[in-house]
Amino acid sequence: MKGRWQNRKQAVFLLLIAVYALLPWIVVGGHPSVLIDIPRRQAFLFGKTFTNQDFYLLFFLISGIGFGLFVLTALWDGSGADSLVLRRYSSKGSSGESNDGAKDHGGADPAESGNDVGG
Repeated sequence: MKGRWQNRKQAVFLLLIAVYALLPWIVVGGHPSVLIDIPRRQAFLFGKTFTNQDFYLLFFLISGIGFGLFVLTALWDGSGADSLVLRRYSSKGSSGESNDGAKDHGGADPAESGNDVGG
């Protein structure tokens, strides 16, 4: 499958893989730009040095991101993904029937297959 967006997707993919692969060889502040040294309990990220005593800040960072996502989704009116779900169920009705009146069993009707279900 080739197309304009597929080609752009592959170009971005290759660019991100190249950045990911080259980051350890880019030196910032005398250390690689990304290095996690487990035996010495240090991490070097873009010129900053973090030791094991700094990782408690990671708890606050992750908690803050989680809280921010919670607030963002609580304030969001749901005009994106929720409308897709509502559109799907509003076209079928509450009884599981589609607009043409046929039951939606997700495949073959169990009563027609000859299998006894539950008995």
